[in-house]
Amino acid sequence: MANIADYTRILKDFYDTGGLHDAIDREIPLLARFQRMVLDWTGRQAVFAVRVGRGVDNVGYRAEGVGLPLASVQEKVNLNITANLLYGTFELSGPLMASAKNKVGSFVQALESEMDGAVDDVKNDASRALYVGGGCVGFITIRGPVVADTTEVEFFGNVEEIPTQPGGGAGQAEMSLIRMDNYEIQPGGAAYNQPAFSVYREAAGNLTVRFSQSFDFSTAALAAGAQTAMASGIPFAVFLTNGNGVKPQTLVEPIGIYGNLAQQNHFGINRNTAGANTPTVTLQGKQHLRACVRQNTMAEPCLATPLAQGRMEAVLTELQEFPFAGKKTDLLVMRPTTRQSYVALISNTNTLQTETNKAGHGDVGVGSISYNGITMMSDRQCGRGLILFLNTSAWKLAQLKGADIEDLDGNVLQRLVGFDAYTGHVSWYYNTICIMPNCQGALVGFDFPGLP
Repeated sequence: MANIADYTRILKDFYDTGGLHDAIDREIPLLARFQRMVLDWTGRQAVFAVRVGRGVDNVGYRAEGVGLPLASVQEKVNLNITANLLYGTFELSGPLMASAKNKVGSFVQALESEMDGAVDDVKNDASRALYVGGGCVGFITIRGPVVADTTEVEFFGNVEEIPTQPGGGAGQAEMSLIRMDNYEIQPGGAAYNQPAFSVYREAAGNLTVRFSQSFDFSTAALAAGAQTAMASGIPFAVFLTNGNGVKPQTLVEPIGIYGNLAQQNHFGINRNTAGANTPTVTLQGKQHLRACVRQNTMAEPCLATPLAQGRMEAVLTELQEFPFAGKKTDLLVMRPTTRQSYVALISNTNTLQTETNKAGHGDVGVGSISYNGITMMSDRQCGRGLILFLNTSAWKLAQLKGADIEDLDGNVLQRLVGFDAYTGHVSWYYNTICIMPNCQGALVGFDFPGLP
């Protein structure tokens, strides 16, 4: 007699072909480019040992007969990583299953459809979290004296992650800001963790971020607030922490690209200059754990301006200088509308070569583009007004368990308690980590007039 277990085994075998995780991997463009390291660990966490400082006087030329240079301990830190848990569920009602119980093909198709939907949802949310996971949703660049309460500043990042609110007042998303030159929380320590400082979108599509309390972003004000004077060209990273409209899952997501670049505490190591919780890590060590996040303009009040080629060169140069000396950038990532704008920019200044295919049809579009020999790719999940400068070999997908359809005793479906229905789910236990932040960068705060 045929039963549900027989059919669920069929579906499990179908998904095992090629591996469900590999299929998801390939459909998340940027994740597929990262050098994957699958970690099988038990217990509380996995540990990456990372070198953050060179030896002292352990290398040198010597005359014949002179003693060798003395060995020295190279500075290392441990990055501690835990798995974050992603699930996608699917259900089938009892009547649906009964209607197809004598039709193997119909049953399989119904179950496949629901399972495929759950897999697609897992893929889409993992693709989103690859950028904004952990609550870092982008950057603000404008600095200057406020003119009134509810000061407006321009935001560059994933605006969809910021809740929409009709106006100021209570119930907005709480946030913290991190200065990207020294990883300090601004202003004055933890002040931005208070509910009075919050952000929202006025309406869908409005990219303006507004503060519910006036705040002076000028360099003078920052200095007066017992902070080191802010260097021109340095943005703030925006971290959503709590409040109305912020997804509860924000604090249990894997750390995304923005967070790996900007979070003050990088998997257990404080990247701030003071860093009281990690006194054994030298300033050199902290610098090797910092990313190079810079603004498109150097002039106050740092309003959005057209993309400047000189600033792109400046980021690439800085990534090759100490303390950012390391592996070279091999990938530039941007939003599709940013790619469109970039193509329009180079079309005005360069001659684009057209190709003719075998059928004799001219192709005048731009297929692949690069900058300074570095491949450029577009991803709809990448934020507005920024370009990521990545070395992909330094990024790891650390898995406690790869993405898969859960089964118990060979059964994909389990009875849903209290309902005439059956349920199943996809699960993925993982995190993303950058082990060499000094090889990563971003340029933020640019617009292209007349284009999206």
